[in-house]
Amino acid sequence: MGKRKKLQLFLGWVLLFETLTSSAWADLSREQVEPKHVFVQAQRIQNEIAQIRNEMGKAKPPFLDIFVTKAEPREVFFQAITLYQKADRLCFDHTRDTGPIPPKVNRENIIPGDVLEVLKQAMTRVNCLSRHWEIPKSLRQPIVNPFTVSGDVFRKILEINRDLNFLLDIPYSPTTVYRRVQETIKHLETLLLRNYPDVDLPELPEFVQEKQPRDVYFQIQKNLTILQQISRFRGIAVLEFYYEDEQLPVSPGDVYDLVSLLLSEIKHLEKNFYSGNYEEAFRKIPFPDRKFPSHVFQKAVYLERLLSQWEFELQNSLNWEFELE
Repeated sequence: MGKRKKLQLFLGWVLLFETLTSSAWADLSREQVEPKHVFVQAQRIQNEIAQIRNEMGKAKPPFLDIFVTKAEPREVFFQAITLYQKADRLCFDHTRDTGPIPPKVNRENIIPGDVLEVLKQAMTRVNCLSRHWEIPKSLRQPIVNPFTVSGDVFRKILEINRDLNFLLDIPYSPTTVYRRVQETIKHLETLLLRNYPDVDLPELPEFVQEKQPRDVYFQIQKNLTILQQISRFRGIAVLEFYYEDEQLPVSPGDVYDLVSLLLSEIKHLEKNFYSGNYEEAFRKIPFPDRKFPSHVFQKAVYLERLLSQWEFELQNSLNWEFELE
């Protein structure tokens, strides 16, 4: 059999496999979707992005070696939303076409099926760019691993978000991250003042020059550690991650993703500690003037002080409730 016929036969099998797999999964209900299904969809997106990156002649960004454990579907969901937003922005860079508003889930219990739906919509934004430049679909097919857990999906989405950030005409900048940190600060300040009217908010820390995105990333990770401690008051699981290389090649886009996770976790814990509806529509925070990582770092340290204050107030109130019992 000639090489050409072998190639045609191979491509035929690939297309048949993709069709059968997609058809089998198309019948899955939201409740039947498992992390393995979500991971495969994420890998498909990454394969298509690799095709786009090659067409654009850009190098693959260095791998961010992070280990993730105890990821909950809700945490994966919010990272998937960030993926959708970046894919939509990339498509807009090239076509001036914008997709629909990212899907929202009002359910308290987010499950893998919700994450899969976001990734399917993200794939449409990636395909938008592929069609525009007539880039062929990737022939690489993901391998289904039945032992896949939510932490694997979370890590894969982090990789994709990193890939996308390096393809954007204007990658996520320290200024964009600064605004996201400001949104998180505003939310936490409002939470404290509303639930503890006598609280004294901490002072802004001293400004330190020559900070790098990596410094901000490690500071946000410290903030997430405090949030993990707060979560134990209610026995709520919060994602844990660690890294072995202190010289991680961190970009502002990576910091943005981590701050987005922190904000989503704050909102989740808030609902568990206080009664009432806390989906508050804050006035949109204006886009700031140009900022450097040092400006973001200063705000991230202030955010750490706010979280420590929240932990202190919660501890006192829980102790008071215990004494009353």
